[in-house]
Order: sequence, then structure tokens, then C-alpha cells
Amino acid sequence: MFDTNTLISYLQGNAELQNFSTSIIYLPVISLLEFLFFSGLDQEEKNLLDEFIKNVEVIDLNNSNTSLINIIVQVRHANRIKLPDAIIAATVIYKNATLITNDKDFARINSLRTLTY
Repeated sequence: MFDTNTLISYLQGNAELQNFSTSIIYLPVISLLEFLFFSGLDQEEKNLLDEFIKNVEVIDLNNSNTSLINIIVQVRHANRIKLPDAIIAATVIYKNATLITNDKDFARINSLRTLTY
């Protein structure tokens, strides 16, 4: 699963991350939203994102998914992290996935598998 920084690096052509293009990639919806809210995002970057989204599974957040919501609450309370990071971490745990990240803060969350690049 990609966090927001990994998504940015991937779309910028990071060679190390391109190896994941043959794997199933999950993307928490919060990472998609964070990317879209960057100021100065140009049309080419939006087009790259649109192409990327066609090949990944975006994990939505909705009120009927009480399991994911409960994990988000637990992760946030246990780790005192910002809500977007809690959503990303909880989504990784919920999907039993590994978070591909360069954000060292995620490494301190128990039960979260991370892979740094």
C-alpha cells in the first residue's frame, strides 16, 4: 500500500518504486485526497494520477465499514498521530498489507508492516 509521499515519488518516476508496478497496489482514499489538494498541481500531474488510479485498488472509507473505522480509532488513540496518518495505517492493517513509505513515523506503530525506500 502506498502512502501519499510514496504516491508522489512513484508518479515522479522513482525507479525503486517502479518495481511495484507489477504488484497489486492499494491506495487509501485519504492519500488520493491529500495528493489532489497539493497547491500547484498541474494538468499533467492530474493525468498521471488518473492513469495510475486505473491500475490500483483505492480503498474507500465509509460509515458501513465499522471494522476499518474501529481500527482507525484504535490506531489514532494508541499512537497520538494525525488523523490522515491514522487512516493510512489502519487501512494497511485492515487489508493485511505492507505500507511502502519513507515516513519513519509509521515504523513506531505496532502491528503495522512497513517497507522503506
